[in-house]
Amino acid sequence: MMEKPIIQIPRSAKLHRIGLRCLACKKNFAWRTRQLLLNIGTVERKQHGKELTFGEFIVAGHVICPHCGAEDRYELSGWQSIIVALALLWMRWIPPGPQNWLQAVKMGAGDGRMMHPFELRISYEQRVAAQPRKADLRLHFANTLRTIGWMDEAIVQYQQTLALAPRETEALINLAALLTQRDENEAALAHLRTLAAIKPKNKTQREMVAIAQEILAGDLRLDELEIGNPQLRRRS
Repeated sequence: MMEKPIIQIPRSAKLHRIGLRCLACKKNFAWRTRQLLLNIGTVERKQHGKELTFGEFIVAGHVICPHCGAEDRYELSGWQSIIVALALLWMRWIPPGPQNWLQAVKMGAGDGRMMHPFELRISYEQRVAAQPRKADLRLHFANTLRTIGWMDEAIVQYQQTLALAPRETEALINLAALLTQRDENEAALAHLRTLAAIKPKNKTQREMVAIAQEILAGDLRLDELEIGNPQLRRRS
């Protein structure tokens, strides 16, 4: 699948005030978020003059207009567009770290078509509804939800993935990371114990299993899972 990289929003990230304009009522408002995503695929489609349903910028999490109540229908306000443009110029020289408030993503469907993260979310939502017992669909749906900051919904999909495939390594480590962000450490550790007991079949699985084993052995802190999966920073 092409929905990688999966962006994990660190719980230590600061809230940033983002200026938005509601596409429903046309009024400006401020919204606080830990991360703003730039969807590269949408930028490329816009440059080619293609008609777009969603904008190139995605505020992590649900956004509700305080004026009219419209959900997730927004664009950057004029002054915020200028600030972000300057930040993007700066990123050309200094690539952002995993905790930077502005991140770039490029997502697509399994057949290679570039899709906006919201389009991908809708697509997976429909496919999961049509095939509710396909664990891999739920996993990709969960990863997409996680990328756009819909953490509660992502947790539900990871849980349902594991109900269908209890030894799905990616779901185990991602769910553990999200539960850690909620300070549900015992539940997170339970998933890591399951993961640590799995015999890995490939390099990616070996790394995930190794992370779980190191956390359980005390060689890594549980809260280090917030860095991302499976690119987790180890202690030097």
